Amino acid sequence: MRRAAALGLLGAAVAGCRAEPEPRAGLPAACGPSVPEAPRPLPPSFPRPAGRVLAEAPQRSGRMVQVSGFVTGTPTQAIDSLSADPGATILLREDEGADAELTTSDGRARTAWKFVVACPAGSRFTAVQAPEIQRQPAAAR
Repeated sequence: MRRAAALGLLGAAVAGCRAEPEPRAGLPAACGPSVPEAPRPLPPSFPRPAGRVLAEAPQRSGRMVQVSGFVTGTPTQAIDSLSADPGATILLREDEGADAELTTSDGRARTAWKFVVACPAGSRFTAVQAPEIQRQPAAAR
C-alpha cells in the first residue's frame, strides 16, 4: 500500500513538472477563442513584435514559412514595435487602426505581417517569410 501511494505521489509530482502554463492566463475571456490551443514561439528567423506572442505551428511551402497566432496589443502597437528594429528596412506599412500590414527586410529574408484586432487585449496575426532573391550584377548575366 505504501509503495502504491509513493508511486502515485511521484507520478503526480512528475506530471506537475511537465504542466505547461495555460496560454490564456491573464487575458480577458473575450480573447480566448483567438489564442492558439498549443502555442509555441515564433521561428527564430522571424522578427518579434513587442508583447506576448503565442504562435501556431509554422507551415512551410518550399522556401516560404507562414505562421499565424495571437499577440497582446493593437495592430498599431505591433507594427510600431517591428518598425523600430534598426536592422529592418520597411518596404510597406499600412495602418488602418483595426488592422495593419507591414513588410520588412533584413537583407536575408523578407517578412510580411498582417495584424487584425481580435479582442480588447490583443490581435491575431499572420506572417509570411521568404528568403530575399540574391540578384546577380548585370556583368554576370
